Amino acid sequence: MGRGRHYYDDLDLCVHVLYDDCEVLPDPRRALGAVLRPADVPSLQALYVVLDPLLTRLGDRPDADYMAEPAWPAVVQAAQAALREPRGVRRSGGGGLARS
Repeated sequence: MGRGRHYYDDLDLCVHVLYDDCEVLPDPRRALGAVLRPADVPSLQALYVVLDPLLTRLGDRPDADYMAEPAWPAVVQAAQAALREPRGVRRSGGGGLARS
C-alpha cells in the first residue's frame, strides 16, 4: 500500500478502518457514543448490507476486482451516504470537523 497523497483510496485500508480500527462495522450500534451518534447508524448499516457480501465472496482480491463487480456502485452510493456530514457538525476551514 502506497502512502502517497491518495493512500486512503486503498480498499484494504478503508475496510480495516471500518471493521478493525473504529469498529463501526459490522454493528454500528456498538460504536454509539464513542465515534457515532444514533443518526449515523442507519447509513452505516446500509453500507454493511452491500459491502459485506462482497468482502465475504472476494476476500483479499485486488481493488480492481471489487470495482468490476456489478454491486460496486451500490457500495459507493452507500459509502457516500454514510460520509455525508452529520447534523451539528460542519467542515472547518482547514478540512477538519468543527462543532456548529
